[in-house]
Amino acid sequence: MVPHLGDDAAFEDSLVSVLENRPADAEVCVVHDGRYADPFQLSDEVRFVASETNALAQLIAAAAETAKGRFVHVIGNGVKATEGWMDAALEKFEHEDVAIVSPLARYSWDEAISAAGWTSTTSRLATPVAMGQSSIRRSDAASICGVCLTASFWRREVLQDVLLAFPTSNDDAAQFGWSRLVCRQGWRCVLADQSVVIADPKMLGLAPSRARGASLREIEAEIKGVSTVASAMSVGIAALTNVLRPANWGEVAGEAMSLVSGPKVSRPLRTDAVRSPGERAETIRLPYAIPANALQRAA
Repeated sequence: MVPHLGDDAAFEDSLVSVLENRPADAEVCVVHDGRYADPFQLSDEVRFVASETNALAQLIAAAAETAKGRFVHVIGNGVKATEGWMDAALEKFEHEDVAIVSPLARYSWDEAISAAGWTSTTSRLATPVAMGQSSIRRSDAASICGVCLTASFWRREVLQDVLLAFPTSNDDAAQFGWSRLVCRQGWRCVLADQSVVIADPKMLGLAPSRARGASLREIEAEIKGVSTVASAMSVGIAALTNVLRPANWGEVAGEAMSLVSGPKVSRPLRTDAVRSPGERAETIRLPYAIPANALQRAA
């Protein structure tokens, strides 16, 4: 799935890279807010889906309703696919408890890593994994808690579950909350380090901001069911660990604001609406090991 987020040039960079590198049996779906005119007349190669908005979270929701493949891949906002990027990621779904897969995003093919998904630490929620490194360490891969929505692979049924569990138009909330809800139910989010996409960090939705801090802290408290006091302690620790990181000060301030502003983005969140691997076993069970070329693909 290639979402159009309002920037024609960035969108077309992503779409062209997918069309140049896609496997033969991949369905390519473009979802947009109705204003993209298809100047290259790609309707024979691409299925177009119209949405009411160009918010990433809602574009994904619109596409997921009509997706036909067992797996849904989201790539957009200037993120570029490379040769073989899809096969390496789909192999990870041979494990029945894997619901989300992150590709490895690099600045360019032979440059540093821009993100390998995200993890949460005491200093920052949803911080990019391995940013600026030349290679992935085993500890990096083990730390991944979630994916960047513009570079992510999902089991379609699990994605549809989480869309019902947390319908939102807030992209920061979706990027954090969807992964957290899925993993909370016993699914795994893993890295496919041989699945490489090209992306600048700003394309991955991980830049710090006050609004992002407020959304993420509120969602974390709701999913974990912690008290305001416990959340305040976490925010205090984050403030202390970011004293020498001025780029994160606004985000920490946003987290603090969430403690007094009351629930906003998390109101529709239902922590029990995502079915666990065991609950979905009869409908999504796969053999433990099957050839990558036997997997039904979706892009």
